[in-house]
Amino acid sequence: MLECQCGCACTGITGRSELAGYWEPKLANVSPDAFGLEEITPHEDGVVLDCLSFEGKPVQIFFVFDAQGKIAHMRCTPSPR
Repeated sequence: MLECQCGCACTGITGRSELAGYWEPKLANVSPDAFGLEEITPHEDGVVLDCLSFEGKPVQIFFVFDAQGKIAHMRCTPSPR
């Protein structure tokens, strides 16, 4: 599941086709500064990425993994930095 709290129209999507539908238009109009990685921090059930969004804005993305090591949940928030 992807949960976005960055102010975009997405509040929660699940499944491959919904994820593809979410990312396709964003990747088509990506900012030149997009996806710059600032920091990776271990977290209880996964990791936190401090990075730049597809728009080049600072965000934090929390990844939680299942027992098989696959992404079980992803939450995107504006960066507090």
